[in-house]
Amino acid sequence: MKKTTLLLLLLSFNFITAQNNLFIESYVIEDDTELPVKEAKVIIEDIDLSTYTDENGFFSLEKELPEGNYVISVLKEGYDPKFFMIKQQKDLKIKLKEVRITVNKKEAKRRKKALKEQQKIAEARLKEIEKERRKKEALLKKQKEKLLRENTVVVEYDSIQNNTTQIPEPDPISETQIKYAEILEVDPLSLTNKELYNFIDEWMGTPYLWGGETKDAIDCSSFSQRLFIKAYDLYLERTAQKQCSSKLTELFTNEEHLTEGDLLFFGEDQLNVVHVGVYLHNNKFVHATSQKVDGEAGVKISDLKHPYWAGKLISAGRRKAN
Repeated sequence: MKKTTLLLLLLSFNFITAQNNLFIESYVIEDDTELPVKEAKVIIEDIDLSTYTDENGFFSLEKELPEGNYVISVLKEGYDPKFFMIKQQKDLKIKLKEVRITVNKKEAKRRKKALKEQQKIAEARLKEIEKERRKKEALLKKQKEKLLRENTVVVEYDSIQNNTTQIPEPDPISETQIKYAEILEVDPLSLTNKELYNFIDEWMGTPYLWGGETKDAIDCSSFSQRLFIKAYDLYLERTAQKQCSSKLTELFTNEEHLTEGDLLFFGEDQLNVVHVGVYLHNNKFVHATSQKVDGEAGVKISDLKHPYWAGKLISAGRRKAN
């Protein structure tokens, strides 16, 4: 009887403790870019309890506390401090959707300066590439002219009966080439990368999901990553930010230089890239998006001149071989 009574008392104590258990979990998101903020310090004021957000901006706090109001602060260098209040009640489990924090003026100024420096470097590099290309073309032209002047020979042909030269037939134009030539308003013969357009056609209309990597649902960076592996045999990083920041990506901002297969980066600046697409032709690009500004969300072809995309475009990038 005593053992039964003791067991009931212990169970009652555990139940009461669970009722007064404060459990908070959420994500810290940067307000302007929608990106997760890692290593932000989350504190319950007036008590000795704090933690830091992980790579995905996630945090959780747990401690037995009496009912009442508690002030939560979120702190990180480069951001304005964030304060909000929670109310601990009986049998309450607190699960916030998200906590948003804002970049302070000093950090915003630093990012703007860094963006200008990166753009300046990218433009200089693009000019250098263009200069090298023109130099090579001029050299090849001179070499060709020299060969024509100095290597004139007399060619004699023997008469050979039944001498027929078999000219290989060109590859037939596929239905996919015709389909996307109409969409892009180009000659089907100009769409020579059949792997690219077969891939696009295979994935067209796939639903969007942040973090998705399959045909059930996919996000923008996973789509561009898979496209480059299939169509160009090149590996891209997993996120749009890393694809933009990669040393293998040559950035430029002059849209006149865009060619099929160039990456397009969208967001606030090059340090805060939130979306990526792949350029095709005539200002059209393919991407996986959650936006419905120009049609349904998912994998689709959009127009770079659409006000929404034109306003979000940061820069383009040409990928070098790995």
